[in-house]
Amino acid sequence: NSSRFGKYTRLLFSQTGSILGIQLSEYLLEKARVVEQHDRERNFHIFYQLLRGADDALLQSLKLTRNTADYFYLSQSGVDRVETIDDKADWSEVVEGCRIIGLDDGEREDICQLLAAILHLGNLQFEGFHTPQGINASKLLSSPALTATCSVLGCQAAQLETVLTQRVLSTALERVVKPLTVSDAQSARDALSKAIYSRLFTWLVTRINECIEVKNKKAKRRTIGVLDIYGFEIFQDNSFEQFIINYCNEKLQ
Repeated sequence: NSSRFGKYTRLLFSQTGSILGIQLSEYLLEKARVVEQHDRERNFHIFYQLLRGADDALLQSLKLTRNTADYFYLSQSGVDRVETIDDKADWSEVVEGCRIIGLDDGEREDICQLLAAILHLGNLQFEGFHTPQGINASKLLSSPALTATCSVLGCQAAQLETVLTQRVLSTALERVVKPLTVSDAQSARDALSKAIYSRLFTWLVTRINECIEVKNKKAKRRTIGVLDIYGFEIFQDNSFEQFIINYCNEKLQ
């Protein structure tokens, strides 16, 4: 699943044909994969690499275990290993790649904390109840997952519960707080997980571009563009990103 996003790569050359640098543009990241996978599909590889490759001290600080079955976002499809992939070895390559592009220890730690937060978010549970006005509402259940999520995100449980179980509707005259049902709260949890992963991914691409960008902005250059998108597929449940990719494939053909 390593190609589950679209990318446009611009190879920049000097007038004499020497390569000057590269610019990457990413789009349509398959965020739905973070919270739901199809049969025989894994989540993004980085989660398995983290659990199997990180040292015990790092996992302990992130409140993670090595067992993928402990995390809802990793145990939906029944597949957590691929014969041709060594997650532990790949984690070492990821760490080295982060060093090469200039990520410092604090930035690498932040990446791990956000990945851990996503795994813990997936384990959050909600309980439904009725307000005095008879409205269906939900609340976060106290659990180790809640404690771990708040720890790695640096927030209070009450703050997280407010974000996930309420919707604020603002108009020019008033501000209305609407409680969410259990189903809606679960959707809010998944939306937050997808947003965290997407923003982390975009930030990482930006840092890569900073590392490989052309230093001389005024130099004359020629460009070769390479477009890479994932293929036309139809699943039982199709994400919005897959719908758009299918549309792009039809247009390109």
